[in-house]
Amino acid sequence: MFPAIIIGLIILGIEFITEIIENGLMIIVNCSEWIRCRKLTCCDIILTSLGISTFFLQRTIFINNIFFALSPVLNGQCDIWRNFYFLWMYLNTLSLWFATWLSVFYCVKIANFSQPLFLWLKQRISGLMPQLFMGSLLVSLVTCLPSANVIDR
Repeated sequence: MFPAIIIGLIILGIEFITEIIENGLMIIVNCSEWIRCRKLTCCDIILTSLGISTFFLQRTIFINNIFFALSPVLNGQCDIWRNFYFLWMYLNTLSLWFATWLSVFYCVKIANFSQPLFLWLKQRISGLMPQLFMGSLLVSLVTCLPSANVIDR
């Protein structure tokens, strides 16, 4: 059992480092562009939000898995990993929302349909993004609130 934990932690560490490089580079490039030009495109805002949410999601998963892997070694004395459940659920849901909005944004910008609702959405998608982001934050929070009961148990 102990070698399996070590192998799992090594794989988790490699994934963690890869995620730091991937999301960190995306965040740094977009933030430096924002500082330089004082403006970001809608797509860059979505990518930055997605990068930040998955950056923190990866840290939460990493910490959670370390506590979970060490709990048998500590003879069940370490139940801290349960406290990360709500945060993990929230960040996971939020990352999925941001990835969905990125897909919707690209679909609306690339596709050419003559349907009136689609044309209206195509013209206003950039202006709707702040409302869609706030809705995503609230929906993610509301859908994850039932998981907060798991923490108390």
